[in-house]
Amino acid sequence: MNLDCRVEPGIGLVGWVLKSKEMIHVSPFERDSDVIGTYTESQNLKSFIAVPVLSSTISSTAPVGVLACDSKKSFAFSKLQGKLLSELADQVARTL
Repeated sequence: MNLDCRVEPGIGLVGWVLKSKEMIHVSPFERDSDVIGTYTESQNLKSFIAVPVLSSTISSTAPVGVLACDSKKSFAFSKLQGKLLSELADQVARTL
């Protein structure tokens, strides 16, 4: 993983989540892991999920980050886990 990466809105899956402000859940994940936008080497991933961290103000909702999880196991993330990740993103936004 590239710990010094800077994900631009719209570039890679993480960037798409940042730009669109929408959750993404891909399983089975059948792409190279570099399409995510954070890896420099192949990871043989089978599942990917990401949710935006949105900061709400009176006038708009602005994306401030993305929480993403991946797995080498197919169908690793259930609907409940997606909901919990979204709730965690909401909590992170409130904390920021």
